[in-house]
Amino acid sequence: MQRCSPISCLLACVLGLNCGEAEVYYSLLNKGFADVDEIAKTIGKDKTTVYRALQSLSEKGLVRREYRILKSGGYKYFYKPIPVKDLEGLIHRKVEEILRELKFLTSKV
Repeated sequence: MQRCSPISCLLACVLGLNCGEAEVYYSLLNKGFADVDEIAKTIGKDKTTVYRALQSLSEKGLVRREYRILKSGGYKYFYKPIPVKDLEGLIHRKVEEILRELKFLTSKV
């Protein structure tokens, strides 16, 4: 079983993601914009797993889906992470929440 990278584990912990979601999200942060095939190839997972992770990330408000019309005909969905500024704010709020909880727990000891 492949382990999460340290940054993916941190994202998973702070944002409440599972390891697979964190790997997909981190891949998108690095690429900025990608389709399911590209993400699956990058992280070495099957497309179904990546698609499920993207759906969950979308429901959590971390990823946006767009479709693009292909020159060859048809369309394809592409995914991109929320803007880094929004992500920074979200992480900041979550870390503050964790620190408040930790202070509360240690004040009882």
